[in-house]
Amino acid sequence: MAPQEFGRLDLSGAIGRYGVSYVRKVCAHAHIPFSENSPDEDIFALDGEIKFIEGSIRVQIKGTTQWTLNGGRSTLAFPVGEDWRKKWRMQHNPAFLIVVLLKREEIDWISYRKSE
Repeated sequence: MAPQEFGRLDLSGAIGRYGVSYVRKVCAHAHIPFSENSPDEDIFALDGEIKFIEGSIRVQIKGTTQWTLNGGRSTLAFPVGEDWRKKWRMQHNPAFLIVVLLKREEIDWISYRKSE
């Protein structure tokens, strides 16, 4: 039997997975649970929940290489589609959008230090 070949995520898929993984890592570092919806189950335009003691918040996470805060900019204007707004308005509690900014070159997303 030939060894199974594995595919790679396309760039858009890799950016999306990286964004969610980044939020998961930040939550873990802060000792706060994060629960992710299964892939393609974000029918309410929500990717998961951050679970604080006081209560959970629902979040939509978008990774992007198209936006930057370089050049002295201190705010980000991120376009939100009307379909997301409609789904978020149906929520009893607020939904939050988390935008993870990535450099355009994949090699710049993570830098590993050499071990000694």
